[in-house]
Amino acid sequence: MSDAAQQTHHIDRQHFALALFIQLEQESRHVKSLQELYFLIANETKRLIPYYQAFVINHDFYTKKYELVGISGVPDFEKHSPYIRWIKKVIAEISAQKDTHKPIIITHENLSASILEEGKEWFLGTFTWIPCVDRHQKIQGGLLLTRLDNKWEQNEISLLERLGDAYAFSWLSLRGHEKKTRSIFRFLLKKTFWIIFLILFVSICFIPVPQSALAPAEITPKDPFIVTSPLDGIIKEFLIEPNTIVTKGQIVLRLDDTNLRNKLEVAKKSYDIALADYTKTRQQAFLDEKSKAQVNLLKAQMDEKSAEVNYNHELLQRVEVKADKDGIAIFSNPFEWIGKPVQMGEKILLIADPQKIELNIMLPIDEAISLKNGSDVKLFLNIDPINPLEASLTWASYEAKQTPNNIMSYQVKADFKNPSDIPRIGLKGTAKIFGDDTTMFYYVFRRPISSFRRFFGI
Repeated sequence: MSDAAQQTHHIDRQHFALALFIQLEQESRHVKSLQELYFLIANETKRLIPYYQAFVINHDFYTKKYELVGISGVPDFEKHSPYIRWIKKVIAEISAQKDTHKPIIITHENLSASILEEGKEWFLGTFTWIPCVDRHQKIQGGLLLTRLDNKWEQNEISLLERLGDAYAFSWLSLRGHEKKTRSIFRFLLKKTFWIIFLILFVSICFIPVPQSALAPAEITPKDPFIVTSPLDGIIKEFLIEPNTIVTKGQIVLRLDDTNLRNKLEVAKKSYDIALADYTKTRQQAFLDEKSKAQVNLLKAQMDEKSAEVNYNHELLQRVEVKADKDGIAIFSNPFEWIGKPVQMGEKILLIADPQKIELNIMLPIDEAISLKNGSDVKLFLNIDPINPLEASLTWASYEAKQTPNNIMSYQVKADFKNPSDIPRIGLKGTAKIFGDDTTMFYYVFRRPISSFRRFFGI
């Protein structure tokens, strides 16, 4: 080959190497994680400079140690294999040298006798240490290359050194994303953090906070008038609808009067017979002494029948049940009552003043706290949970009773503080009851402690 051809071939090789260098630098800038960067350094560098095997080494700034993180040709490696353990010893000996910021060609003369003896079957050529130094002159890591011969040209070393600078830039950039997380993790492992955490935890535990409990609540009438059945009978019809306004004296329902009317007719007939017997005997008494003796008896029988007539007549007047006050009629579906037998005194409906209401709360025994009159209560209605209503506790039962949901609960009542806050009777929601002040520790751990005591019987 002529000199001109050789010179042209040499220039082409330089251009090709420069293009590969630029491509590798660009690829290193576009990787998204350190693992991708380790893989690229170990396997793609060979396109620029040939070598037998490459080891990627990461430098930990905190421990000041060098760590093997990648090997060319394999996606993963066994960290405890004899060969990898020997490579780690070589890395440790290299890192102990004075100037690791510059490339180092390592031969048999640069390693200790013990390492040479241990790795005589693996160390067949030379090692070359290529550091990756960032703009702050700190070693981010490095590349340990092996060849089966000792031929490392100076232009190859220079090119690898510049490529190492490009790798260091990407290394530093990617490490910055993980640095904060790792710094926080290391801080969490320090004793100082746990001391500060313990002090803050103990301080927070003694912060005074009011006790509170959540319980289901319902708007109920205050001092309602209870409409009961005036006699034993069967409900015939309702003359009003639920939740309608009624006035005093208005008929709200009727009982079936068939049986009472029959009894009244029978009583009237019995009275007529008794009256006839009494009149006849009284007339005969003027002539017959024997009849005179029966007058008083027949009069008593007549009075008894008259009383029976009056009693049945009075019962018949009660079949029409009237309202004794103005208000809203509160009862369930009237069709559930029609045809239903009721006993005297059985509650049928309530008549309540819509302006006189109270909050009825059923506080489960598991949520019970120390309560006293005047304690603050907040009601979160189901129809408007964002705007709570303020109330004040007025009464709490001493004994718990079972609710329809089979939950043992204490009954608590409260009055609304703002007269304008008058929700509709029957609305439901959740009430938050505030009790005496306690510590944050007891507030948070009250339920777990209670469950623990019940479980172990302490």
